[in-house]
Amino acid sequence: MDGYIEYTSRPGHVGLTLITLGGLSVLAALFWQTAPGYVLLLLIPSILICMYQTVVTPTFGLRMGEAEWVIMDGINDMRIAASEIAYLRVVERSDAAHASVVLSNGIELDVPLDDDQLHGNLVADARAMGITVQQR
Repeated sequence: MDGYIEYTSRPGHVGLTLITLGGLSVLAALFWQTAPGYVLLLLIPSILICMYQTVVTPTFGLRMGEAEWVIMDGINDMRIAASEIAYLRVVERSDAAHASVVLSNGIELDVPLDDDQLHGNLVADARAMGITVQQR
């Protein structure tokens, strides 16, 4: 097995952000003739913040590889050698589905995944990587 298998997600909705950006741009164009000072003061920073949030949205999830796993928790990505992983614990209850990586020294690291990703091929992919999986 080559490369990585990724289960990632980004919060927010890019389509809604682009619609908001378009709406703010239309408002800026409409009000520019009557109140350019307010446009510069209010709408231009709002447009810049909207664009910034679109570009800098963090990624959450899990990247599994033969040699290492990466738990992506927004800003802090934790790299774990595959040899240090004791097993993957997956709780698949509909109300509280979650996964965690348990290291050989007993430390348990939560994996930020959506419910849809937990009910997908995560268990089969982890077993294909040679990692024991505990399901509840």
